[in-house]
Amino acid sequence: ITYQWFVIFALINSKGKYMALDEKGRLVSVDEELMVKDLFIQGTKETPEIICKRNDGEILIKGFCILSNPKEFLAPLYLWLENFYKLYHPSNLLISFRLSYINGCSEKCIYDFLKFAERNCPTNTNLNIRCFYEEDDIDMYEWSKELKSVFKIPVSVLKTV
Repeated sequence: ITYQWFVIFALINSKGKYMALDEKGRLVSVDEELMVKDLFIQGTKETPEIICKRNDGEILIKGFCILSNPKEFLAPLYLWLENFYKLYHPSNLLISFRLSYINGCSEKCIYDFLKFAERNCPTNTNLNIRCFYEEDDIDMYEWSKELKSVFKIPVSVLKTV
């Protein structure tokens, strides 16, 4: 996994300052605003590409989602979203899926992430989900429709052109 974001976890020290590990594993003081840089996780044959854009208020998850350790893989996404909500109080957040395949274990973890996003969403933030599917991909179409029935969040199911 390649991260273009060095803060994988953070804590607050006794003086109320954010501390995090840098790319060499050293504990360093971090400005709050640096906690929510854009996040990019490179996709592979089995893991999705994840792009989180702070200024656009958008999370994109695309590709194959066959995660061997989904909780570990999605941990930076949880941290990014938690800090994004806390520090920026966004007016909008759009979570988009352009998945080619998702296995059962990964599906549950994505549901858990969406529950987290919904539960922690600030009251003045409009949270929306967009699911894209290929015309002949019945499985992803059904998965997208299932999201629509499970969550209170508005879910758009869109055919890829």
